[in-house]
Amino acid sequence: MKSVIPTVIIILGVTVMTCIAVCLISFQLQITGAREFHSGCIDSIEASYGNPDVISECISSASEKGYTLQVINQGMYDDRPCYKVVLKYNARVLLFNFDQDSQLEGFAR
Repeated sequence: MKSVIPTVIIILGVTVMTCIAVCLISFQLQITGAREFHSGCIDSIEASYGNPDVISECISSASEKGYTLQVINQGMYDDRPCYKVVLKYNARVLLFNFDQDSQLEGFAR
């Protein structure tokens, strides 16, 4: 009977730590997914030399994923386009009821 109580406490402790670890890994995966999407949009815009159809496709796919994508033309010359790509996203940890609004900025040249 003496070994039952410590065993239950250990099992509960491991269960709580596992839940916390899963929530933190999920949070990190949300951030990593947003970063990969942002870099993919920059690569697509660079590969198309700033084609408006590709930019609108990136914006629509961002809204489908729950992101907000802004593409701002900051180029001075017509032969060298430069676009500022801003991605706003929300990552949350459900167990702690924590929301984080963040944004990623980059340039497509």
